[in-house]
Amino acid sequence: MPAEGAIDIEIADTEWIDSSPDFTPQRHEFSGGGGIHFNNTGFKDIDYVSQFLDDEFWRLVATETSRKAEQFFTAEPRLGPRSIFRSWYETNPQEMRKFIDLILLIGLVKKPQWRNYWSKDPLIFTPAFAAIMDRNRYEMLMKFFHFSNNEREPPRDGPNRDRLHKIRHLLEHFSTTFSRAFTPVQDICIDESLLLYKESFSSSIYL
Repeated sequence: MPAEGAIDIEIADTEWIDSSPDFTPQRHEFSGGGGIHFNNTGFKDIDYVSQFLDDEFWRLVATETSRKAEQFFTAEPRLGPRSIFRSWYETNPQEMRKFIDLILLIGLVKKPQWRNYWSKDPLIFTPAFAAIMDRNRYEMLMKFFHFSNNEREPPRDGPNRDRLHKIRHLLEHFSTTFSRAFTPVQDICIDESLLLYKESFSSSIYL
C-alpha cells in the first residue's frame, strides 16, 4: 500500500525483440591517412600555438578591433576632456599579441582588481604588466576587442539572423587551420564538456 500522497506506478516487464535479426551493419574501411600535416621537428609549445594563432588570425583581430573603435568614435564624437579615449590610435597585430599575452598572464597572477596589475604599491607591484603595456591602453583595447564587423550583422529579426556573428570569422579561421594542420586517425575518443554560462543563449546543445 503506497504512502499517503505517493503515486502508485506499475512498471510492466519489457521484453526487447530484435526486429531484424539478419541485419548486418555496413563497415566502411578507413582511408583517411590521419596525422599531423606539418613538420614539427624541434617544436616548442609556442610553435604549436602559432600553427593556429597565425599571422592571419592576428591581422583579423587587429583589423576588427580598430574597426570597432572607429565605429565607437563615429557614434560618440564628443569625448570628455579627461577621457582616456582621446589618446586612442589604431592597433596592429604585434600589439594585439601583447594584449592577449596580458590576458593570459592575468589568469596566472591573481589579484583582487584588474587595476592592481598596474599598481606601483611595492606590496603588490608586478613590473611585467606596465613594461608590456600601460593601463589605459589595455583598458581601451579591452573595450574595443572584436572579431567581426557589427555593421554587417544580419538583422536579428530577419530570416538570415546569425547568432554566432560575433565569432563567425573566428570559427571559420579555426576550422580552416585545424583541418590544415591535422587529420584525425582511425581510432579517436570524442569527449564533451559544459561551461557555466549565466547569460541568455538560445542555441541548443546536444550530448
